[in-house]
Amino acid sequence: MPINSKRIWIRNNSAFRRVWMTTSSSYIAQIVSAAIVLLVAVCGVVAEEPGEKILKLTGDSVEAKLGDSAGSMVFAGDVRLVRGAMTLEADRMTANREDGELITIEAVGEPVVFRKVDPAQQVTASAAAVTYDLLAQTLVLTGNVELFQEGNRIRGEQITYDLQKNELIAKSDESGDRQIEFVLENSE
Repeated sequence: MPINSKRIWIRNNSAFRRVWMTTSSSYIAQIVSAAIVLLVAVCGVVAEEPGEKILKLTGDSVEAKLGDSAGSMVFAGDVRLVRGAMTLEADRMTANREDGELITIEAVGEPVVFRKVDPAQQVTASAAAVTYDLLAQTLVLTGNVELFQEGNRIRGEQITYDLQKNELIAKSDESGDRQIEFVLENSE
């Protein structure tokens, strides 16, 4: 059974990398091709900000278009995002790119869990959906949101959390039926 080899160029973080891709009907060639696609897709979502560590996204499966500087990659299954002291866990995450740069990550789950652990403070939250804006460094948590910070608890329909300023804005649902609930731990 003949094996056809093709040389393809993949644009990744403004650099071109040559990858040999082998196509064949054999099982081993299919496994190798799938591994290359997964590796390139995961490498495409690695970004580094000044003062931040590398962003790492992992999941049970990934769908992505290669060679496209815009578009999205969909991670499904047990999905986990780690960036510095921040962790985001969900059933599904969509990484959106524009001009080759990672712009937003949209996470959905039952629930999506957010954790930020650093020496200054610890924050934990859960929500039905989370949008992580990498440029603004904000998280928008929506749908039955519950956030814990240093013994304090806040509940609402939507919470916007600024990762750089450690500030948050909470909103009730549009109908006004469910208000914001804020429970403070008394330090006495």
